[in-house]
Amino acid sequence: MRILFGNQKFFNRNLRYVSSKSISYKDTLNMPKSKFASTMKNRIKCENDIRQKFPVNQLWEWQTKQMRRPLFVLHDGPPFANGPLHIGHFLNKIQKDIIVRYKLLNGHRLDFRPGWDCHGLPIELKALQENKRNSNDKDPIIVRKLARQFATEALEKQKQDFQSWGILADWNNCYRTFDKEFIVDQLRLFWRLYQKDFLYRQYKPVNWSPSVQSALAESELEYNDKHKRSSTGLPPDEVQKAENSGKKAEAYIVADL
Repeated sequence: MRILFGNQKFFNRNLRYVSSKSISYKDTLNMPKSKFASTMKNRIKCENDIRQKFPVNQLWEWQTKQMRRPLFVLHDGPPFANGPLHIGHFLNKIQKDIIVRYKLLNGHRLDFRPGWDCHGLPIELKALQENKRNSNDKDPIIVRKLARQFATEALEKQKQDFQSWGILADWNNCYRTFDKEFIVDQLRLFWRLYQKDFLYRQYKPVNWSPSVQSALAESELEYNDKHKRSSTGLPPDEVQKAENSGKKAEAYIVADL
């Protein structure tokens, strides 16, 4: 196949001219152009000036004293205290900040108490990693101590970053899931659920991690969409029992994952 150009000499001359210049990749993209600076000079000074002109803590204290206003409560689903903040934390907190500020402008008094989830496998693994310990050889008491120390440091750093974003919340009254008061309240609520017969026991598949010897939450699972199972099987004893009794056997599937 041949491609013909109206002016082959002009094309060849232009091709040699373009190829001889050093062009960055971004110059080849047809992106919107703006005079707005992508980086702000004196960013730290500008941020401090905004905090002084619009003190969030004073605004929060003022609105808590407006007792005639109807109360609006926003429950904060706590993030894990397991490391630096990322764009997901930003999106979550900014959305909540928009909601509480909207309610404040519409004449409500606010109750938005931030919190942190200080338990769980991610925190334990981070604590063991920070202290260079093997997760297969661990004393529960030591792991809990390391995890508590790591979570405390992580949540304090996260708290500072949240406040630097200007999030309107009760930062002087945060909750932490490893505080004794919080744990006792959870046990009392669990007992109330039990008394009202809201609890039941039922079989459920458990996601198990052989490496850390612990159950995993759905959010901790990673699925390989390209995986293909090569074998399935039924326990012979169950099949034999069903044939002998003439009843339909329960289905058991064993698959290599």
